[in-house]
Amino acid sequence: MKRWLPVLFLVLFRVAAAQSVAALEEEFFTLQRQIETVQGGLDSLNASLEQQAGQIDAEKRRENPDREKLRRQMAAGLALSKQIEERQKRLQTLQKNRTQTQYRLAQRYAAMLDSLQALQAGAATANPELDQQIVRCTEQYLLYSPVFRALSFDPQKIREINPAESSDSLERALSLNYLRNALAEMESHLQEIRKNREEVENTLRLERKTRQFLEEVDADNLGLLARAGNPAATEMLAPNSEPGLSAQAGVGRTLAAQVESITLFFNQLGVRDLEGISLSRFSAAPAGRAPLSLEEYLALLQAAEKQLKQIRNAARQKLREAGAGG
Repeated sequence: MKRWLPVLFLVLFRVAAAQSVAALEEEFFTLQRQIETVQGGLDSLNASLEQQAGQIDAEKRRENPDREKLRRQMAAGLALSKQIEERQKRLQTLQKNRTQTQYRLAQRYAAMLDSLQALQAGAATANPELDQQIVRCTEQYLLYSPVFRALSFDPQKIREINPAESSDSLERALSLNYLRNALAEMESHLQEIRKNREEVENTLRLERKTRQFLEEVDADNLGLLARAGNPAATEMLAPNSEPGLSAQAGVGRTLAAQVESITLFFNQLGVRDLEGISLSRFSAAPAGRAPLSLEEYLALLQAAEKQLKQIRNAARQKLREAGAGG
């Protein structure tokens, strides 16, 4: 009976997981579609306003501008501006709701990962199906908990300001406040990056372990299991497949969606290229973009952690030199 407990847990886990996130994911993707629709309409309105502004300028440059025509054009431009303002408010509301839903989904998948990893830690023998479930759950967790978001402070300003050398009390107070706020944000950001890095490292270990396990299993035994109708064995013996490849590809597609935020993040840090990774290739059009592998994503996380730690340490040092802790 005990040996069937992990299998029973996985079945129950899948049912519970599907029920707990299905509604939230539907809400998230509905919001995403609404954002794209509103953004498309906003782009169209901005283009119309720009065109209207051009017509107004052209009329003003005429030797004898038609004042009545200008009045109509300006009224139309004002109407467009009001529509744009309303669309922008709607867009901000949708984006806020999406962020809240995304946060809740990340929490759900983090809890699922904790449960699966606890089961894995207590397993007496290797369980490739459990390992693959963890990989899939990690994929979803990474999708809903992107860490490469824009920084609210300027890293270059951290490098430039020095409250210890400031003779103006107001300037010194503003500099100290800027450093403290930036430091708090970096600590929070580093914590998220560290958690993501550990999850990716664990996923890569599972991929290697699963691959090694399958290589060591006798092919004849797998064949018997497949003929007996075991779906896991059938998947393992699928032609032209490689253990863990489908999961890696899925994670790669998930991470590729974060390319723009990754590029922006490193641009803010003043980093153009990393050792072994060309950030410039991430700026290519989506159709020509290669999927981002887990190994590359791990390297990006490690680089981000290193860069942020350097800036954090600089901020701490400047606070200490100013006699304000750090």
